[in-house]
Formats: sequence, structure tokens, C-alpha cells
Amino acid sequence: MMKQTPALRWTAELLVVLTVFSVVLTVFFNAKAKIDSDEGEWIGTTRYFQTLFIEHDLSPDAWADSYWTRTQPMVLRYVIGSWLWFRGHDLHIQNPNYDYAKTAAQNRRLGLAPADDVLNDARQPARLMAALAVTVLYGIVRLLAGPVGGMIGGLVAAGFATGSPYLQENLIRAKAESTLMFFLLGALLLAILSVRLGKIERPRSAVVWGMATGLLLGLAFGTKLTTVLPLIAVAVWGASLDARVGAWAATLRRRLLPSGQAELAAAGAGEPAAPAASTGSGPAWVWPLAVITTAVFVFVITNPFLWPNPVARTWLLFENRRDEMTQQQRDVPSRAVYTLDRRAALVWERSVFNDAFAPSRLGWPLEAPLTVVAAVWLAVRAARPGTGQPRVDRLVFLWLACLWTGVSLGLGFLLQHYFVPTAMTVTLLSGLAVGWTVQGAWQVVLRVVPQIRTAPATATARAH
Repeated sequence: MMKQTPALRWTAELLVVLTVFSVVLTVFFNAKAKIDSDEGEWIGTTRYFQTLFIEHDLSPDAWADSYWTRTQPMVLRYVIGSWLWFRGHDLHIQNPNYDYAKTAAQNRRLGLAPADDVLNDARQPARLMAALAVTVLYGIVRLLAGPVGGMIGGLVAAGFATGSPYLQENLIRAKAESTLMFFLLGALLLAILSVRLGKIERPRSAVVWGMATGLLLGLAFGTKLTTVLPLIAVAVWGASLDARVGAWAATLRRRLLPSGQAELAAAGAGEPAAPAASTGSGPAWVWPLAVITTAVFVFVITNPFLWPNPVARTWLLFENRRDEMTQQQRDVPSRAVYTLDRRAALVWERSVFNDAFAPSRLGWPLEAPLTVVAAVWLAVRAARPGTGQPRVDRLVFLWLACLWTGVSLGLGFLLQHYFVPTAMTVTLLSGLAVGWTVQGAWQVVLRVVPQIRTAPATATARAH
């Protein structure tokens, strides 16, 4: 039997990642979706890319306070605009004023919707970002679930995301969702690596890795304001490193978890129980501080509209989103969502059942039980004492919990693309449920097989 070398192992891992990316890219580049009115608005405001990067116009008139500078951050406009400019389109003639009272064809005839060639070109970056996001999703499950279970679970997560009719439709449009998910998942992957590799323990590496993670989070924040939720998760996780919070958490853990529960949770990923964590915050606080500081800096620096007064104008962005949702509730009351139980039910149904992979393609509601199992499993793992993997699990749990809770609390109006972050969370958790189960079974096999092999030899020796 050929001995597995590190080079061979890494080559195999790379081949799997490249295969996942190639398959996912092919699927998303062949997926189709009708034009969405929001695509016209995003494409119509790509002129800000031309204003900033081509004309270098930073004048107050170019970045004046208006609906288009308030309605969304700027990063996606740069992503789409850079590609449209490269393809030779004049960004200044694109019209963002889509008329919702008219059909897409009528809007095109009036010049209020992008032409077919512009729309197709604008969707190409979204398709690429979607493929990258799913590939990173595979990497996250692979890291969290172990070498064997992680690979199987990662393939399941990537398959669920790629095969979901809902995600295919909403990730290929020239809108913020695919770019947001790539940056968010990329930041989560770097965050996991930062903690798992011990990069947060030394101030210098904590700053470097924190800035790298913060860069991706800042680009996600500059794509969509939803990113404030993972930033809250990082802040809460950082606060948990404080000695007083750690002591309180340890007391709560002893009251809630029966003896030996932490060891059972660790066994699912084939890990030994982690040693007790040190109670001091130490240099570990450097990493979350670097993440949050860098993310906020990138968010501000990528949007010249914010420069005159970053705090006040950032608040304007959040106020505008609230006012827009209120206006949408008035204009289309049939889509308004007011009560918390209705919001929670909609997020669950649209993320787990509605056009998800297994219910749509297989007729089996697999995502629902897998998501519940993984969420409980992750919560138990996150409650374990110690540094290393328990600390990683706590960060992932807080990240996903803040994202899901925030989307549920903020859902005031029913639009399909609002559920993309939670639908991607479902695919991640589904992959983890499968991955941890497979890894646990693999660990059992590794323990049992040597015993089976040695049993006949022992019996023969005793006979002689």
C-alpha cells in the first residue's frame, strides 16, 4: 500500500476543490432566470464605478446625498461596472429608474431596463462569484468536519447549494447576493483558519490574519448592510475571551450540560476533548479588534459618499433601508410581514423547503432534519470548554446564529432574494450534519478494524 505523503494529500485536496469549482461554475453559467427589476437598478448605478475609477471624480456633486447613494453600498456597483466597462459598455447611459408598474419588455422599450447584451454581461460576475462562494462553502465544511467526513459533507453542501433551484435563480442575477455570499463565506473561512491555526495567540499574526479577515468582511459590508450581523458575531466572540465572561460561561455550561457531554460532542468529528481554556483574554482580543477595525475602514474607504461624515452617513444608509421597507409595506400590503412568528416561519420555510435542493429535485425534505441536527450538534460543540477547536465552533455558531436571527428579525417585506444568506446557511449546516456523522463512523471503523485484524493472530498465539 502506497504511503500517503503530505504532497500527495494536498494534491488530492486541490484536485477535489478544482473539480468542485469547475462543476459548480458550469452549472451556474448555464442557469437561467428572468430579469429582475432590481437588476436594472444595480446596472443603472454602475456609473459610480466609471465616476470613481475611470474619471477619478470625487467632487461633492458626483457623490451628493441622493436616493442612489443612500439605497445600497457601492462595492457591487464596482464589481459589475468594472466588467461592463471592460466589455465596452458606456455606464453613464444605463438608466436605473425601472418602472415597476410596467413589464420588463415595456421598460426595455422605454430605456428603463438594460438591453439583453448588457444584462448578460452584467450577470457574468455574479455567476463567477456564485461558483466561488459554493467552492468556499465546500472548504468550510471540509475544515470543520475532518478529512473524510469533511470531504463527503463538503460535497453534500456544494451539491445542495448548486442543485437548489432557489439559489440558482437568485445567485446568477446581477444583484448583490452572490458577491455578498462569496465575501461572507471567504471571511468565515479565514476566521476559522485564524483561530484553528492559533494565529490569534500572537499579536503580530493576530493583526495580519485579522486584517485579512476584516478585508473580506469589509468588502461584504460594502456590498450589503446585512454584513453587520457577522460583525456583531465577531464582537460577541471577542468579548467571550474576557476572563469574567469566560467564568460566567463555564458556570452556565456546568449547569446546562451533563457530565461527559463535551466528549460526546467532540467524538462526532473524531477529536479528543479539548483542554480547558485559559481565562485571561490575553492577546486573543487583538484578532477580533483587527477584524472589526479593518472591516469598518474598508466599508468607509470604498464609498466616497461616506467620507464627509462616516458615522452620520452610514446611519443614513441604515435609515434608508428601514424607510424603504416601510414604504414597500404600504405599497404592497399583501407582502408585508409584521409579526415575529410570521417572520421566523417565512425564513424557515423559504430557506429549508421552498425550492431547496432535496424537496425540489428528490422529493425528500432532507435539509430540514439535517439543519436541526447540525444546529444542535454545533451548539453542543460550541459549549465545550477549551481553546482550539471549541473556540472555532463557538465562532461559527455565533456567526450563523447572528445571521439567521438578524435576517428573521429584519424581515419586514417578502422578497425572494432576502433568504439567500439563510438558504446558504442551511446548505452549510446540512453538509456539517453529514460530515460529522461520516467522520464519527470513520473513527469507529479505524478503531474496530485493527482489533479485527489482530484478533485471529491473538487466537492463534493462544492455541500454540
